[in-house]
Amino acid sequence: MKRFIWFVSGLTVAFIIMMTLADIGYTAIYRHCIPRNKVVYIIQMKPTAIDRVFLGSSRVANHIVTSEVKKTTGKPAINLGIEGSGLADNLLQFKLLLDRKIRIKKLYLQVDYVYNDENLSLIGSTAALPFIKDPVVSGFLEPRLKNYPAYAHIPFYRYAMSDQVLGLRECLLSLANKRPKDDFSDGFHPQHGHHKILPFSLPKSIASQNHSITEFKRLCKKNSIEFIPFCAPYPSGFKNRDFLISLKKKLPELQDYSTSIPDSLFYNSVHLNSDGALAFTRLLLADEK
Repeated sequence: MKRFIWFVSGLTVAFIIMMTLADIGYTAIYRHCIPRNKVVYIIQMKPTAIDRVFLGSSRVANHIVTSEVKKTTGKPAINLGIEGSGLADNLLQFKLLLDRKIRIKKLYLQVDYVYNDENLSLIGSTAALPFIKDPVVSGFLEPRLKNYPAYAHIPFYRYAMSDQVLGLRECLLSLANKRPKDDFSDGFHPQHGHHKILPFSLPKSIASQNHSITEFKRLCKKNSIEFIPFCAPYPSGFKNRDFLISLKKKLPELQDYSTSIPDSLFYNSVHLNSDGALAFTRLLLADEK
């Protein structure tokens, strides 16, 4: 019996050591290899000045032609929109940018039905997990993730539970310095063509407040950054337009572009195609003047 206990104890210790080494290895790869998502890209950024930063979901990633912004203004800009992200995810991105001493003049934040959601998306939280020891990441995730203690303190647990995003395949691609399709220093991800536009409805009611928006405003004021919330375009047939009227009351500074682009320039029900993105970017910049 004693030999069996020693055997099991030895296996347990060996397993813990193996998981600890794997955790250290995965973390080092994600921290130092070529970034394959925009959260890792931000983590690796060095102090610099970026005149215009665009945050939001795919309705930023597909809609803001960064090269046009740079050409028109003559100043640096970056599109950090992440498909599937919400305002809480965008707030984490913003806090990381500030922590990396990125000097921002104008912060554009895409706000629409996401106002009703206070939660981190799976995409945003998972992308940040390799950096859970980072003070900004840990301080942000701890009150928001139910399994935070396990993610933070059990070796390799966060990678095992996020295998689809942070697993062996992604780790090996990062180790091989396999570049993603998009250039994150630009960040624009164009959609081409024109698909059938299906019916789309905004929510029938609006949340009383959104704490991420409140924090965005506070941080922008503290850091002398111009805060520009905007609603990207929708096709003409979208329903429950009163939601945007209510949103404007909650957020008076909101720039509403929901009806600014013709249906012919849409890729699908919520995204512009590349021509529409260029038209929208030019409209956004023209309204700055």
